[in-house]
Amino acid sequence: MPDHQQAVKDLMDRFPGWKAWWGSSTLTWWAIAPTELRITQLLQSPTLGGLAVQIAQHQPSARPVETTSAGARFCRRLDEDPHSVRLGRRMLDDALAAWNAEHWLDDARIVTSELVTNSGKHGAPPIFLALSIEPDPESARPALMITVTDASTDMPVEREPGDDGGFGMTVLGGLAKVTTHIHPGGKTIRAVIPKP
Repeated sequence: MPDHQQAVKDLMDRFPGWKAWWGSSTLTWWAIAPTELRITQLLQSPTLGGLAVQIAQHQPSARPVETTSAGARFCRRLDEDPHSVRLGRRMLDDALAAWNAEHWLDDARIVTSELVTNSGKHGAPPIFLALSIEPDPESARPALMITVTDASTDMPVEREPGDDGGFGMTVLGGLAKVTTHIHPGGKTIRAVIPKP
């Protein structure tokens, strides 16, 4: 089996129901979601790893809470904008306003800024920011989920805080429950902020 066919098979094993293929005329990778996800657009990337990141961003998560009347999830690619941290904060502001959930704003702006900054410094493009309000896995109360996905599989390294920085993970840990998930095509860092 050619290498690219095995790579596609591995990707489809990781994301059951998705279909992926190489577009020989466009020279890009394509994917379509299973019908039950109701995602009508095709996903496209010049690399299979980039396609895997996009599929991961479209995977279903826990059932959204009822208060998210404007939608359950916001997702956007950030690395193509030279001001990605500012774009991430604006996206957060818009999402929380749409969901009438500004009570998360102060902590969430700090968490978003830190995650996006770290992904820009230590991650690899493409970089995606996703926001959603979901039941907290531990308490079942509404929680804000902030996830940043990039194409690097390097785990975040916690440094000793000092004059040259290193406070980021400490700050994140004080405001949210942060977990890192490695997957085909990179990693996703998720911060869960409980409802105040």
